[in-house]
Amino acid sequence: MKNESIILIDEVYQDFSEKIANLNDFLHTVKKNTENIALDIDKKRQRIEDVVPQTEHDKYVKDIIGKTFRSHLFYNPYTEEPNSYGHSEIDVYKEMELCLSLKNKQYQWLLTEAYELFEDYIESIYACAGLIDNDFWPASDYGSISVSEIKSKDFSWFQTTASKKKEATKAVLHKLRTEIDNFAKAEATNPLKRNYRFFITMIENLRHIIVHNGGYFNDVELFIKNTIQKSGINGKKAQDFEDKIKYFIGKIHEKDAVLLLEVPSTKYPPHMNAHVSKINFLIEVLMEYSFIIMTELKNHFSISITNN
Repeated sequence: MKNESIILIDEVYQDFSEKIANLNDFLHTVKKNTENIALDIDKKRQRIEDVVPQTEHDKYVKDIIGKTFRSHLFYNPYTEEPNSYGHSEIDVYKEMELCLSLKNKQYQWLLTEAYELFEDYIESIYACAGLIDNDFWPASDYGSISVSEIKSKDFSWFQTTASKKKEATKAVLHKLRTEIDNFAKAEATNPLKRNYRFFITMIENLRHIIVHNGGYFNDVELFIKNTIQKSGINGKKAQDFEDKIKYFIGKIHEKDAVLLLEVPSTKYPPHMNAHVSKINFLIEVLMEYSFIIMTELKNHFSISITNN
């Protein structure tokens, strides 16, 4: 029975992988569509800048070419008359800024969805652990159910119950660190030289900023301090991790924001026009961490079955 239940861990991981792969398809679609729009805007900008005005009228015409004028209206619910609440005058430079800002906004929401899928994955993984070994869960997680009833419960029941656990992601990851010998080591010391406890904390906190504050920071330094503290990092290493956080922060509309747009690669010469995808990196981190969780949990229960 336990061997069969361990297969559930693979199935949960596969389900999460497929959902992230689908999200990746959205990501590449956003990237491609935005690049095409930006290319059109840039061509329009070049055509406008190539115009050499000869008269004052030419200057006026050049100034309005390529501009979009838009009125923003709503209907007065008392009079049914249209009410204006603003107007826009957008030139090619503003249009490019809006294009990139929208791209970043879409990246933010893709990261949010990826992290929320990861939270669902953690709950399902914890359900697997409880089903395989009822003693893996503390008694408080079972609620009012009697001990004799636990053995009759299926995966669906464990999954539903796990979803009710308070701050499930943090609690489950803490449980894995304390119960599985190699887990804490693997998440902090690995061939990729990534501290996954730090990255998952940062992604969770970025998601909070995106969802609750539109992706803008009220206090960058406080955000950095809280992220590092919650990651269990201190001492001289803190500066290195502070730099890692700042890599994902930049200016949007002159305000500090979660910035996930591509940046030029430093590994290749400028003429290659190579770029690094920040959002791809963060999604890869979620996949890598989920793989560690799956691997270490399977190893833990395989050893337990062998010893028994």
